Amino acid sequence: MKEIATIVEHYRQMEAEGESAALLTVVQVEGSSYRRMGARMLVSETGRWVGGISGGCLEGDALRKAKHAILQARPHVVTYDTREEEDRPIGIGLGCNGRIDVLISPLQADKAHHLVNLLAAACCSRQAHVLVTVTSVTGDMEGVVPGDTWLFDHTGLPDQSLPPALTAVLSEAVAKVVQSGNSAHHTFEGFEALVEALLPPIQVVMCGGNYDIAPFVELTRLLGWRSVVVANLQKVNPEYIANAETLHQQGLPLPDYDPRTAIVLMAHDYVTDLANLRSAMATQSPYIALLGPRKRAEKMLAAFAAEGIDTAPHAHRLHYPAGLDIGATTPETIALSITAEITAHFSGRQGGLLRDRPGSIYSS
Repeated sequence: MKEIATIVEHYRQMEAEGESAALLTVVQVEGSSYRRMGARMLVSETGRWVGGISGGCLEGDALRKAKHAILQARPHVVTYDTREEEDRPIGIGLGCNGRIDVLISPLQADKAHHLVNLLAAACCSRQAHVLVTVTSVTGDMEGVVPGDTWLFDHTGLPDQSLPPALTAVLSEAVAKVVQSGNSAHHTFEGFEALVEALLPPIQVVMCGGNYDIAPFVELTRLLGWRSVVVANLQKVNPEYIANAETLHQQGLPLPDYDPRTAIVLMAHDYVTDLANLRSAMATQSPYIALLGPRKRAEKMLAAFAAEGIDTAPHAHRLHYPAGLDIGATTPETIALSITAEITAHFSGRQGGLLRDRPGSIYSS
């Protein structure tokens, strides 16, 4: 979502300056590719661009094609096939061994349901959305052309009325993506489309106010995640939390955070962490991590048991000690370890070595 937010911001600047632009979207991938479906690149008529559709090998050629598409004002798909060395496009050194389809969509400011506005709407919400983008029309589809886009909310309802021929087929496909959270390219009768999951950014609630909070806040900012710091705001060093998006006073009940929220207890004070754990377990957060040794966390759980509180229903979301085993010993590497574990958790992964993973590194 960080890339989308950056594209929206830059397009607003281009629009204000009177520049035309095109949005490039990876709509289908076969084989290996550095970027996956949904990767985007915004190109202005003067050659300014942000985002990316590859590791750098396609951007130069895509830039030229985008500027030409802006002049034509016509969406179309460009295919880069890197599976055969001999078929390498002139001037592009490729090494991914895959096929990438890229939709180039000139942006028309006066078009109803502007694509950038749809993306902006998804960025502003803590709810998941599904974006459906027509990539090709293969049959008689009245009123449907490549580049047409519709935004659906987390319940599967579209933001606008759909052409009658699309209502039934898209509703079923959207429902599957809402349930799985995984984007997919579909071939329907008469057209093809990317049905894309747009998930809100991960939100990390950091319960602590010591110096080790600072690199954690910075790393989440770099990742485009939302950050919330829970601390005694009268005592915490303002420099540690200067870039946090939200500050929450320690001692007040935690809000009922949504299922895209991770909570990390890092106050380094047993009584405070115990109180924060009690509050965290009352939220919807699927990931609750505790810094410190395993025995310390087990002591907290034993304290709850002594009160008659059953913590077994929360066991699947409790992570202690927090983080992946990367040998972290400094505040910076500990923050890296925890953000890596959070990433793995929300991706449904275990965080092992990619060299030991059978099959594609992108497969579910």
